[in-house]
Amino acid sequence: MKKRTRLLTAMALMAGAFSNIQAADLYVSLANGANGNEGTKEAPLKNLWKALKVAKEGDVIHVAQGIYPGQTKRGWFDITEPVSIIGGYSDDFSDRDPIKYVTKLQPKNENNKDQGTGLGIINIGFEGKQNVKMVIDGLTIDEAYSNTYHKEKGKPEGFDLGMLVPQGPAKGATLDNPTKEAEQPSRVAALIYIRGVYDTGDITIQNCVFANGDNYGIMGGWPEGNIRVLNNVFVNNRMIGVDIAGAKPDQYGKPTANIANLEFANNTILFTWTRTNEMIDMGYGARCNAKFNCDFHHNIVGLSVFSGLDMTKGEDKTKNIKIDNNVFFLNKKGDLSFTISPSIKFIGVDEFEDIEGEPGYKSMQGNISLKDPKAFGAKINQKYLENFLIASYKEKTDYDPNSPANLFRAALGMNQVGSIQSSVSMYANHYPVEEMYQLFGAMDKYGAQIPKK
Repeated sequence: MKKRTRLLTAMALMAGAFSNIQAADLYVSLANGANGNEGTKEAPLKNLWKALKVAKEGDVIHVAQGIYPGQTKRGWFDITEPVSIIGGYSDDFSDRDPIKYVTKLQPKNENNKDQGTGLGIINIGFEGKQNVKMVIDGLTIDEAYSNTYHKEKGKPEGFDLGMLVPQGPAKGATLDNPTKEAEQPSRVAALIYIRGVYDTGDITIQNCVFANGDNYGIMGGWPEGNIRVLNNVFVNNRMIGVDIAGAKPDQYGKPTANIANLEFANNTILFTWTRTNEMIDMGYGARCNAKFNCDFHHNIVGLSVFSGLDMTKGEDKTKNIKIDNNVFFLNKKGDLSFTISPSIKFIGVDEFEDIEGEPGYKSMQGNISLKDPKAFGAKINQKYLENFLIASYKEKTDYDPNSPANLFRAALGMNQVGSIQSSVSMYANHYPVEEMYQLFGAMDKYGAQIPKK
């Protein structure tokens, strides 16, 4: 038995060593590459989509600066093998700085019809692979140029474009976007969509910029292992910045105990908008779901239309939540939202001690409420900030039950009629992605720091 055990151990070690030997580095340069090349540093591939097609499990794809369009310029990318993507290189790979050498995924409106599944600009899913190890590092994902914006409504003075029209236009609306007249709406669910159902392992997403998302920044599910979201900037995304569900089903299809972990650390997340321009639901910086261990620390979470962190999805007692050493500011309804059956409660940092120790809440220490965003200097677009703070939705109902038309309709047993005029001062308007990079290092120790080379 001992000999057999030693043999199996040796075989496992050899398999691991062979796997490491087989892992390769692939290089992609939009400026200097060609898709017929070998993918070496000296002969890089031209497109990221091509590298994803040829990469094998464990490979690392190094991507130089540029705006990568996707195959046939369709603007979305499938990751079907556990590979890592490292962006932020100079064209010849002699230097790496994700802020200086921007590796950007920025799909365009005219290619929205080619989005396929429409789950994300990056889709991650492996159909049951175990012990996944992968990193996404140094990418900018910006949906502004595939979004639809209104030409006139929700357009503060000095803005080039009006409000976001989520998931496409209402009939008869006059529309525009940063490139051209809207042809077809963007329908992606998130900038990065993780569709792990039976996959397990570790995914790290770091040093990235998530900008102008028509929907979530990062969303999806991961049943077992670790999701690490570290040192990223999220600005101007709709509904929720990060929302990842856990809970691997057991043999009866019921969720098991906490076996997935989310570490959300040193991120800066600003301007998270509600689901619709009526501003009545959603609008959270990040969320902890049921059956998940969540560790939020050293983040800057501000300017959410609802709350900075949301704990309302699932029973708190099924979670393990740590919220330590974060900076919160100007979240409109509260810094944290949680459920006190049957209602939702919004609280600020000064009330965190009231729920620490309650079922699910393990630690809530060292959090700071920042009252004045001037601590950021001029690193937040001031015009955008000023209009966000006064953003509002108004309705005016024009209904007169005693009007001649309604009296006549009532006499005939018909429904009465009226009209509603709505107006919104601002809603998820385009935020210049070029201004987001200065948020790296805006505050020492808190939020996204300057990426290490």
